[in-house]
Amino acid sequence: MLMFNETGFGYIVVNSKRYDHDIVVYPDGSVEARLKNLSSKYKSMYGHTPLSKEEIEYYLSRMDPGKLEYIVIALGQYGDLPLTPEAKKVLEDLSKHGVHVVMVKTPKALSILNRLYREGRKVLSIIHVTC
Repeated sequence: MLMFNETGFGYIVVNSKRYDHDIVVYPDGSVEARLKNLSSKYKSMYGHTPLSKEEIEYYLSRMDPGKLEYIVIALGQYGDLPLTPEAKKVLEDLSKHGVHVVMVKTPKALSILNRLYREGRKVLSIIHVTC
């Protein structure tokens, strides 16, 4: 079973493996590096790379969205990950279609994610590990 072990500034530990970068965790438990390059064109507007519509849509395209129950956005250790207005619209649309959208600071996200995966929920997680 997937287990989110710990996090601190700049890292997260999942199933006892440390990642020193942002990650995405799919409902099947697979973990990959967050593809910040999909959002990097907005960096100058936000001071650092936000979460964009393009990035969220890419992750959704890699899975069966009809089976998605939750999308958890871990906003960083201090909750400072910005979202573009278009990204917020995508999340609103998902919510209207029955997907629970959870956006919390990364340390708080771990207990939520552990509970959801323990319950067998279909979760897409986008996890920011710094600010």
